Amino acid sequence: MSSMIRKYVPDLLIMTRDTDPDLRFMALNDLEKEMTNINNVGNINNSQIQTYSKILIKCLNDEFSEVRTQSLKSFQILPSILRADIVSIIQQLLINDKRKISITSTINTMAIHNILKNLPNDKNIHYSVIETIMPKLLNNSIQDIQIDEIEILNDLVEYNGKFMNKEQISNLLNFLIDIYFYADSIISKKSILAIHVLIGKIDNKNENLFIIKLFFDKLLNNYNNYLQKEKTQSKIKLLVILSACITGNPILLNSRTSQIWNIAIDCLNINQSDIVDEDYEVQQNIDTIRYESIILMVKLFENCDNDSIESLLNYCLSMCPLLINYDPYNDNDANDEDDVGSFDNDDDDDDYSEYEQDDDDDDDDNCSWKIRYETLNLLIVIIKHFPIKLSTLFKYNFNILMDSLLKEKNKFVKIMLLETLSLVFANSSQDGIYYNLLNSKSMAETTSGRRNSDVSMQSDDDPYSILINNNAKLCQFIYQFVENNGDTIGNENVNVVIKLLTNLTSALEVLNTNYTEKFVVKINQLWKSTLKESGVTTFYLTLLKYESIDSLGNGFQYIVEYIESCLSNDLNNKSITDGLSLINLIYKNNLKLNNPSINQLSERFTGVLIEKSLNSNLSTNIRLSSIDSLVILCCNLKLSSSISEKVLFMFANIITSEVLALTSLDSIRKLIESNLIVESMTGDWVKQILLNCLEYVHIAELNSSAIKLIKLFALSKLVNEYEGRLILNSIEKLHTEKKFNSSNCADIGEIMNKILSFVNITDNLDIIISMIIDLITFDNFDDISPSLMKQLLQQTSDENISTIIHKFGDITDLKISKILAVLSVASGNEFSIGTVIENLNNNKDVYFSLVFLNEVSKSIDINIGIDIFLKELISNQANIVNISIKILSTIISKYPAKYLDEFLNKLTQTANTSDCLKVLSNVLEIIELNNEQAMRIFNVIIQVQLSTPVKISNESSYENASICFGILIVKYDLLDAALEYLVNNTITNEILLASIGNSIKYSFNDEKFIENLSLQQSVKYSELSVEKFIFHKNLFFKQIAVSNFNLILNKLPNIAISLMSKIIPGIMESEIKPNKDYIHTQFIGPYKHKIDDGLSYRKQLFESIYYYFKILEENRNYLLLGSIKWEMYFNKYFDCGVKDDESIVSVCLLTTLKLFEQDGQFFMKDNGEIDTFDGFLSRCRKTINKKIADNAVKQDIEKQNNMIKMIIRFLKKVNILVENKQLLLNAAQINDWNSLITETRAKYPIFDQEE
Repeated sequence: MSSMIRKYVPDLLIMTRDTDPDLRFMALNDLEKEMTNINNVGNINNSQIQTYSKILIKCLNDEFSEVRTQSLKSFQILPSILRADIVSIIQQLLINDKRKISITSTINTMAIHNILKNLPNDKNIHYSVIETIMPKLLNNSIQDIQIDEIEILNDLVEYNGKFMNKEQISNLLNFLIDIYFYADSIISKKSILAIHVLIGKIDNKNENLFIIKLFFDKLLNNYNNYLQKEKTQSKIKLLVILSACITGNPILLNSRTSQIWNIAIDCLNINQSDIVDEDYEVQQNIDTIRYESIILMVKLFENCDNDSIESLLNYCLSMCPLLINYDPYNDNDANDEDDVGSFDNDDDDDDYSEYEQDDDDDDDDNCSWKIRYETLNLLIVIIKHFPIKLSTLFKYNFNILMDSLLKEKNKFVKIMLLETLSLVFANSSQDGIYYNLLNSKSMAETTSGRRNSDVSMQSDDDPYSILINNNAKLCQFIYQFVENNGDTIGNENVNVVIKLLTNLTSALEVLNTNYTEKFVVKINQLWKSTLKESGVTTFYLTLLKYESIDSLGNGFQYIVEYIESCLSNDLNNKSITDGLSLINLIYKNNLKLNNPSINQLSERFTGVLIEKSLNSNLSTNIRLSSIDSLVILCCNLKLSSSISEKVLFMFANIITSEVLALTSLDSIRKLIESNLIVESMTGDWVKQILLNCLEYVHIAELNSSAIKLIKLFALSKLVNEYEGRLILNSIEKLHTEKKFNSSNCADIGEIMNKILSFVNITDNLDIIISMIIDLITFDNFDDISPSLMKQLLQQTSDENISTIIHKFGDITDLKISKILAVLSVASGNEFSIGTVIENLNNNKDVYFSLVFLNEVSKSIDINIGIDIFLKELISNQANIVNISIKILSTIISKYPAKYLDEFLNKLTQTANTSDCLKVLSNVLEIIELNNEQAMRIFNVIIQVQLSTPVKISNESSYENASICFGILIVKYDLLDAALEYLVNNTITNEILLASIGNSIKYSFNDEKFIENLSLQQSVKYSELSVEKFIFHKNLFFKQIAVSNFNLILNKLPNIAISLMSKIIPGIMESEIKPNKDYIHTQFIGPYKHKIDDGLSYRKQLFESIYYYFKILEENRNYLLLGSIKWEMYFNKYFDCGVKDDESIVSVCLLTTLKLFEQDGQFFMKDNGEIDTFDGFLSRCRKTINKKIADNAVKQDIEKQNNMIKMIIRFLKKVNILVENKQLLLNAAQINDWNSLITETRAKYPIFDQEE
């Protein structure tokens, strides 16, 4: 093979000199393939490579374009072949004659571009290339610099800038600044890009601030010199280059923000904005400078984030009104007869003249509109990056913005006005980012929680109150704008109007009644044909969320027509989904109103919904949504018998579908519960559905829903005796298959109870009793067992039942004991209570006695106190303890006045506090106390916990107390009392601290409790329950903390996001890697295994971080509540995650993907001396190349294979992000990344198959 290569390559090299251009082209093409063929490595000698290089240079000047193009393309592979020798090629290209192939580049310049872009990741090669190119180009005078040379400098900076030393960077910056000020305009503009990129390559270290100082000194010196020659252009150049620098490296320029701001303000010359120069050209120059000044401010606020920037916001917002109204030639002044009034005028007159767009206005060269446009952009940037300044924006700008709606003539400014107001409305709603920020921890000391503000809480700077109090005028102005500007907005910008109306509706919640109908009608009159593509569904959904269909008037018909249009196209899933979403919302919010329109709507769409539900060609989601609509309709509206029959027919059809079976079962249950369609359920239909249910009870995923529906059929008297027997036979089969469990036992008991009322089972009594014996072992069956036994006694005697029970065991068997006790109570043998109590005292038939007494206690007070039951709590039999807890709970909750105080006194004296606290928690769930009683119980629990051992040994030592605390906190407002113990650092009793800290798990299950919490309480409860525990050395505390944090993430995400930013440094420092203190060795059989007790805790930690990113994905506004510089922690996080257990690896990789998806510039950020990307790449490579021991067991081999599959899937997904430019990498990083992907593909062919 190698001899063929040696022969083949020389032939191709000779062919490149052929007179036939097609042969030359094919030779170059084949040579490129041979040179890059991995099988040829080592077989192509250096002489051939050098010859190939010379041929490529020569072919750049070939007379045929195809040959030149192929030669140029081949320069992409040359660096990897020549490596250090590439320098000599660059030298030749720099001096060769130039042949133009485009306006801005020579072919040699493009060849150098291909070389620089593809240099190997070898810093020595980069150093040599820099030292070759820079002196050559920097020795040119500014006047002699050519566009080709500035192109090369741009590429050098882009692809080699990170390898330049400080001196080289400083010299190149000086050179580029000179070019920028003194070269011709085209080259000057090219130099801006180079400066922008080069500034970005400077590390954000203190020692590099000197480079920036020299840069600014040089920049300002050139500016001052150029100022003498060309005042206007000098200012423009200064402003433009500063904007480029800020976007290039905002972190490095943070220290210069005040200086840059002063330059922008000086050039803006706001104090002279009302003075118009008589010379039109001079005025245009002034306006251009102002325009660039505002752009510079936009870049500052968009990219820089420090205290000095925030201190400028008030002044900036206060001057914006002058710029929003900036109109030196009065182009926006309305004629007297077209006076549109003022937004803050108290006159509510609706008489606004129609405003007509001047078609010629947008074509003039007056650039003052650009100032207005960019000022609005500045406001948008401030709102997005500093949303807490929304109230200040309202103070200075809101009225001006509203007035501008009816005065502005330039169509581009109009669109920007709409976008600005849209963002203002979005942030001003009660669920908007402004009020989320006020509710965050950072605002806890300065607000009392305005998120729940209403009109009564109006204040001068409260956005929500301002909007609510100006509802009518807001609607009036916006409607006037829409009415007057249909042609100006055009179809291409209708989405901006729709978004504005959506956010306005969301902010106001209810639009002014005079305008709700008008808005819907008007947008349909103007843009009906393009509404579907404009996001109008979101507007309609928002409108219908707050408005009844009555308030829509004639507008409702347009919405109905829109829904019809959406549902008419079976090929467009999104369109159908939009239509179904609207129907569902209309039904949910309006069915209770007895509105005639709803009846018309149901007649209009029921058939369509049934058709969609039955259409197997549609997606499952669409069919499910259609079913949901029908269920909502049928459960709330009395339909005609014909429609009802069609709906029932549909369910009889779709219940047989595997993907719709579960939904069908649940939906039919809702229909029966509503009782509006039951009369249409024929016997044949019930039988058909029932037969499917009886089949589904044996399928695990459908078992629960099928049993619940069967129960409902039975309770609703929809089944006959024959069908009842079928049901009992099916239950018997479940019994045989041992599929009774704690979740279905109660439902099965209710089914049997009802069926036994009309089906004779005396012939199958043994089977029925056998099933009851198995069911009675479950605690959830306890409530139904007495009534079922009574039903059984209707068909046979207690003696007969007792005889059959004893066939299955005697009273020493716990379940036999339990069923006999239930039988005794159900048959009325209460005369034996004394005997039972005597037996209990003599420790005879204990379980039977306790069950019997528990059942009796539900109806009468057996009047024997609680001591007899308390002593059973120390039993070593779990069943005895559990039934003792039950009977104590029953007695105390039934007769609290008699037994509660006695129990509390015993509680403080017993050693078995955990089970007693379980009793107390059961009692607290049932009884109602006054505040004094609740506080007493709270103090008793505190006393009990303080008297227990200080150290935690297991969860049961604090879990039941936590339940009690949770109930007391929710029902009797004792949160502040509980938190006092967490705040008190002198309390060291771990049991007590864990009990209170863990209570959040129970209190946060109550949504109303969370809603009623003040901001301070929410923050304090959350922080103390997480931050105080997560860094504790006791693993139990850590587990409580991470469990609490995940709950807070779900219930109060705004507080959790803020809390995460506080605890993440400590988590990354000590929590995400295995802790040897929690690892012990244990023998399993003859083998020794390491057991990591901290694994579950770490997994929950990694899951917390994943859910953190998931919440941010769903609501980016939360980012502002707690900013975390993940680049500081990423390498440690990724290293620890990928090296841990398989369950943690998968979560770590998913989280990393979330991070990359949400922050596409993650690897472009500076992280000091740490190369985040290099560390990431290194860990990926180590994981891919990890070798497994030759003597590894099968389990370890499988783990490694699973790990490889996970990392390959991960790398493929990251690679897609890179290829789609969703994850940005610089040139060197892209080379390194491609190398890793190539290596992985070569080592693991499954890379291209694994999904």
